[in-house]
Amino acid sequence: MIGIKVCRDPVYSGECREDDPNLNWGDDISDSLLTEESVALERGRVEVDSSYTNRVISSVNTAQRDYIQMGTIVGINEKGTIKNGMLKSLSISLIRDQDSFSTASQIVIERNIDVD
Repeated sequence: MIGIKVCRDPVYSGECREDDPNLNWGDDISDSLLTEESVALERGRVEVDSSYTNRVISSVNTAQRDYIQMGTIVGINEKGTIKNGMLKSLSISLIRDQDSFSTASQIVIERNIDVD
C-alpha cells in the first residue's frame, strides 16, 4: 500500500517540503487499492482538484438552438463582461403550447474564478 500526502501552494514548484511555510496540507490518502505510484499520484491530484480549485461552474439560459460539441471553449456575457469557459453541457428544449412552439436552452460551462 502506498500513502500519499496532499499539499497545496508550495513555494517550490512541484515540491512539497516539510519546512515550507506556505503549504496547505490536506488529509493523507491511504488505501489498499493504491498499489502503484502513478495510481496514487492520480488519486492525490483528484483529491486536490475536488477540494481546492480555481474553477466554478456557471449555468446560463440562452437563445442557442444549434448543437455545440462538449469541451468547446465558449464565451458568455455576464453583466457586460465576456467570460470564457469549457462547455460541460447543453440543454435545448422544445416547448409546445396549444398552437405554437418555442425553444429554451441552457448551457453549463466550467471557468476560472475571477481575480479582482
